[in-house]
Amino acid sequence: FYDWQLTDCRVETVTGEKIGIVSEIMRAGGPEILVVSGVEKEYMIPFVTAICVEVDIGKKLIRIDPPDGLLEF
Repeated sequence: FYDWQLTDCRVETVTGEKIGIVSEIMRAGGPEILVVSGVEKEYMIPFVTAICVEVDIGKKLIRIDPPDGLLEF
């Protein structure tokens, strides 16, 4: 995927919980990190298939299956 395709995608969990909107993609030498702006805070979500289980560019939607603790920081 290109950065411009992922930017402004909605992010929600596989159970339907709305997390936020992708505001930026960070590259830090490992997997890309989606910076997701939520209502109360920003989340940093690794863009890996184990977590980002569905990416629908047409619907501007990314579904995640976060491991325990990922969304707590």
